[in-house]
Amino acid sequence: MRVSPVRLPLPAFAGATVLAVAAPSAVAAPADPKPAAALTATATAPGTPGQVAWTDGRLVRVRDASGARRTVARLRRPIDARDGLTLSRDGRRLAVVAEDGLWTVPVADGGPAVRIGDRLGYYELVRWSADDRRLLYVGERSLNLCDAAGPCRELRDDSADEFGATWAPDGGAVAYVRRRGSSGGEDDSEPGDLVAVDLASDRTTVVERATGTGDRFAGPLPPTWTRGGLAWSSARYAGEDADAPQRVRVRLRGADGRTRTLTSSTVTPKSPDILLVGGEAPDGAVAGLLFSDGESTDSTAVSHAAVLGADGVPRPIGPAIRQTRRTRMTLLGRLADGRIAVQSESTRNGRLWRTALYVVAPDATRLGAPAVVGQGPAGRVSAAMAFPNDASAF
Repeated sequence: MRVSPVRLPLPAFAGATVLAVAAPSAVAAPADPKPAAALTATATAPGTPGQVAWTDGRLVRVRDASGARRTVARLRRPIDARDGLTLSRDGRRLAVVAEDGLWTVPVADGGPAVRIGDRLGYYELVRWSADDRRLLYVGERSLNLCDAAGPCRELRDDSADEFGATWAPDGGAVAYVRRRGSSGGEDDSEPGDLVAVDLASDRTTVVERATGTGDRFAGPLPPTWTRGGLAWSSARYAGEDADAPQRVRVRLRGADGRTRTLTSSTVTPKSPDILLVGGEAPDGAVAGLLFSDGESTDSTAVSHAAVLGADGVPRPIGPAIRQTRRTRMTLLGRLADGRIAVQSESTRNGRLWRTALYVVAPDATRLGAPAVVGQGPAGRVSAAMAFPNDASAF
């Protein structure tokens, strides 16, 4: 989610095919040759899981825990999807949104890449399940459930796709924010209720309803499922400055189906700090981003990764995350060793020119040098996050 100083804008609102390249005929060329595959895997032999991944031109590369780097796939054309690379939580697989669809690359097991679904549009987000065997693929209102080797099937067609989706830890349910209405009216562009879908029964349960519209809106922001339950931030906007939430609550729906408020912030000139849910800490506590107006300026918004204590007080961890008009920062989540992954997207003349991935210790005071960098408008990065921030959205 994008942020600006003091203000937190509410966002607007097939079958698997294994790749193979046929050898040309020694007698005559085919009358209608097939086009080259959009993506081919180069890691045909088994290898170590990837800890980070990035694009290097048309090459897709990974680096393992020892620092060893290798190329695992080649692209026909550079990636244009915003969420173009997504490593599985254990780093054994990599999801790639290439020009013609969603692919998975077996980073650790080796073998060919598999195309498992079609392109969905600009807002395309990928979320791996905890066992790394399935994915949620979200875009153009469509929420799709995919096996790692394919195929994908549409689960729902009312997703507020820029809000993403999240898996229950046991893989038995998913949650997402749906759009309002389905008639093509004005409300269709606005996010609506937070809902959970039980995959066994296909039953939908409304977790929190959205109310109001326009400059007077109250409702859920993107959710993330933790071991303690489904967590999300609930914001209330009112008045002329509709982009600034007047009140934000962090809420948790436990396994017993009961919802409770963990903490609440009312935005005033004297207390403008806001905690937005953003993943899970290694100990199972709700984690997020803490925004503080005290450190921000007119041109820079400052936030910190934070962990919510049992007393309802968020405690900052790691270095300050500084966002400017030319640099968009995203908290991606936590690696298995507890380190924090932060993505930085820098623009030049209004165009993306550099995407960097920072991996830092919770006690670090500076972001330091990036772990990897994807250059140019097609630069993409990812990390294998055991504790992903599924609430990360556009």
